[in-house]
Order: sequence, then structure tokens, then C-alpha cells
Amino acid sequence: MALNAASFRQATTNILASVGSDVTMRQVIFGAYNPTKGQRSQSIVDTVVKGFVEGVKTTKPDPQTVITKKLLTIAAASISFTPSTTDLVVIGGLAHKIESVETTEVSGMAVSHQLKLVE
Repeated sequence: MALNAASFRQATTNILASVGSDVTMRQVIFGAYNPTKGQRSQSIVDTVVKGFVEGVKTTKPDPQTVITKKLLTIAAASISFTPSTTDLVVIGGLAHKIESVETTEVSGMAVSHQLKLVE
């Protein structure tokens, strides 16, 4: 029996829409390098999606530093791009860096993205 990737994709979207909370995927798109200014231009595109946050872990490597890590699962169908480590995620007004992205696929179609975040 063949797996119906579109059904898995839709089911994932429906489940996360019902149990997830609002997060903002902040896609950072880099433009051309300007040698005069020594920098690249960039555009930011924000998309609000439903996501499931779990595994919050806070560590204090020293008294002045606090590192908070989270796992965020989003439906692949809720965004039009594949997240990368250059993008950001905003949760509760706080921007988080994406440390890594793991994409779950069914028959070659992306169903969900699990993002490891660092505050």
C-alpha cells in the first residue's frame, strides 16, 4: 500500500493548527554584496504559523551567560520555504536562532520541520 504524502502533509497541518501556538518564521533573504559598504543587503519576510514548542532546556555555562534551547515543530505546508540556519523564529516577542533543521518527508514530500532553537 503506497503512502499518500499529501494526506500526511494535511494531517500534520491540521494537528499543529489545533495544538500549536503562534510563532513567527522570519526568513532572511540575502542580496548582493556591496564592497563599498563591506556588507550584503538583506530582506526579511515574516510568516505567522502554528508550531509546537517542546524540550525547553536552560543552561548556565557561567554566572553571566544563560543559554536556552527549544525544539519547534511546524508543518511544512505552513511556509513556502525550507527553513535554514540563517533564518530566525520569534516566540513571544523573542528572536531565536535556528541551530539546525530536520525535515520529515513522506515519499519525497516535506511533511514537517523540526527546528532546534537557541535564544
